[in-house]
Amino acid sequence: MSTPRIGAGLLLALALALAIADARVVRAAEIEYAVIHRALGAAGEVAAYPRLRAVQRIESKRDGVAPRAIGIAIRARRGRIEVPVGDDGTIALPLDDALLAENPVVETNQPEGSLTLTISVELHQPSGAIVRTADVETALTEADALLVQQRARSRVRGVEFRFADDETGGVTLRGSGERVLVPDREGRVIVMREPDLSLYREIELAARPIRILPFLDQ
Repeated sequence: MSTPRIGAGLLLALALALAIADARVVRAAEIEYAVIHRALGAAGEVAAYPRLRAVQRIESKRDGVAPRAIGIAIRARRGRIEVPVGDDGTIALPLDDALLAENPVVETNQPEGSLTLTISVELHQPSGAIVRTADVETALTEADALLVQQRARSRVRGVEFRFADDETGGVTLRGSGERVLVPDREGRVIVMREPDLSLYREIELAARPIRILPFLDQ
């Protein structure tokens, strides 16, 4: 299995994807820890960029399977290590050299081939409802550097705010004037670097985004 690369995909901005079914399967719904460690390790350089974070998510390809219904555990010699799954599918699989040397089995309660693990590179959540456009631009500059490091062809064109729904979300751009952007049906608002970030001083969020991602060109 080749190591996933950052920067493939427009909507999964700067995303790494590993289909568990495509990895080295030990038994049904099981995978070797080393395979996951290798995939997650590909995002390790994100730590060098303080305004970015690598977020692990797992989801089922089967309709009607909520993230909370997915169980994950590492069968280590020192005992079973449960990996909690958040309502949004976020997880935190540990990257541990001792576990890598042991290479235990990582098991799930889902059928073989039905899960996808992604590591998306995102901006940190703001502490309040007002975000300075200069801070967003600094984060996007870090994403530029990460793409160059990954030798990706895509370039960062803006920032994508994802809200829980299209009714409560939205942003207001403020500077010498105001511009209101409402979410599309998927709860997304995209603020472009040009002209938006260069024209406006701050971004006011109508609600807390569930994700903030660099928005890439093709």
